[in-house]
Amino acid sequence: TDERGHSSRQHVRWAEPVYRGRTLIQRTITQVGWWRDLTLVPLRPYAYLYLLVSASVCRRQEVEADLASARLAGRSAATSMLRDLPGLAVLWRHYLARYVSAGLRMTALAPTDVLSSFPKLLRAQADTWEQLRSQPPSTKRPRWDSHPSPAERVAQIQQAPEGLVQADDRPAEVLVRQLDLV
Repeated sequence: TDERGHSSRQHVRWAEPVYRGRTLIQRTITQVGWWRDLTLVPLRPYAYLYLLVSASVCRRQEVEADLASARLAGRSAATSMLRDLPGLAVLWRHYLARYVSAGLRMTALAPTDVLSSFPKLLRAQADTWEQLRSQPPSTKRPRWDSHPSPAERVAQIQQAPEGLVQADDRPAEVLVRQLDLV
């Protein structure tokens, strides 16, 4: 639901030019190695300022989207998503590396139901999943990151008024009909 918050006119209007600018500067730094190239010295302050300001703008938009998410889905669902996402990412990488990639290397075992099998892994790894979920949200955020730290995002949402939606604790997989066919 956080992504729904990005569809406001202000976010959509500036998303493409900001993204393009960040991408262009990052590619230039990577491909040209311009921090060592003296002919590009005049561009360094501009690049630094652009990346710093655009990251700040993106973080503000993320907070606005998070607050929209809290209004639509409720604070509990919005914070739950932010708390669950790091643990899900760990288990998803484990799932891809251990099961999906192994199956792809052996053609006969290539998985046909990648998405519908992941919830099975979550159930099988319930203890690990609960341990990952119980960890407090990270306070770390790299300077150039376009998102506030998960802890900052959770704190902002917890200060927001409660949404108008009734709590729904069903797993998201019930929202996709015939998930096993995907």
